[in-house]
Formats: sequence, C-alpha cells, structure tokens
Amino acid sequence: AVDEWGYNLLKLDFLYSACLEGNGKYDLTMSRAETMFLAMQTLRAAAGPDTFIIGCGCPIGPAIGYIDANRISADTGPTWYPEFPLPWWDQANLPSLRNMIRNSITRACLGHRFWHNDPDCILLGETTSLTDVEVKSAATVIGMTGGMLLLSDDLSSLSNDRLQISTTIY
Repeated sequence: AVDEWGYNLLKLDFLYSACLEGNGKYDLTMSRAETMFLAMQTLRAAAGPDTFIIGCGCPIGPAIGYIDANRISADTGPTWYPEFPLPWWDQANLPSLRNMIRNSITRACLGHRFWHNDPDCILLGETTSLTDVEVKSAATVIGMTGGMLLLSDDLSSLSNDRLQISTTIY
C-alpha cells in the first residue's frame, strides 16, 4: 500500500496499543511482548525496507531494528508544565515542554544506535505560553542530542527571533 500511496515516510502513532491487555489479539497464547514484536515485524514488512518509519508511543525494546526513528519523549505542549485536568499521579507523562525536554535528555543515548531520536516537534509560535528561554531550551536539547528537528508552525507567521531559534539548530 505504501508504494500505491506514493509515500516513503510513515509516522505511526499509538503503537503500544498493539500489546494492551484485552486488545483482541488473534492468538491468545502470545504474551504482550510477543504480540508487540509481531506487530513491529508486520509493520516493517508491510512498509518495505525503503520506507522511513517514525514510531510513536512505542515500547523501546520491540522497536529496535524495525523503525528508523522513534519518539523518545512525552508529547510536547504549549506550556512548561502540564495543564490538563488529568490524573495528578501522571504528571511526568503528560504533554508539556518540561516533560519533552526531560525525556529527550534521558533517552538521548538511544539516538544513532537504534534509530534517529524524535523528541517531538519544537513549538516556535507565539500562540503558546512558552517564553523565549523555554523555546531555546528545547532547541538546545534537540541540537545537542542530534534529534530530528520537526517544525509544526506556519513559518511565515513566526517572529524573526523565533525563526532564528530554528535556524540556529541546523
């Protein structure tokens, strides 16, 4: 299907769902780990060797050898701390710039060994509540760890200062 679509890059999110308890797997004798490995093998075989696969929400072990890049952090967010009305006990995994930076630093050693690290996109737009220092911190971590630089902002709407941050990285 990838050849028919004309894409040579796939970003596959929520990959962990393949091994969730009670996910309706077809072989109930398989462990959750075996199920995850089978899912990764199947995805790589279906995409083919020439397709660049970015895994997201994927357990680290089963991803090795099957994907070309992997999200190594919590989702970034428009705030330094998580601001969602979600469980208080899960603050380390909720979307926020602080969590993205922490995870990117602690998992930097995986990059260029198993895959290209995907620290999530850098938010340069001034519609966030992020300060210039916070945005520069994210850019610094991405640059220092050699992670992928993914931009999601409309570059034509960025201030020169924020645009300069992205051009300084690479």
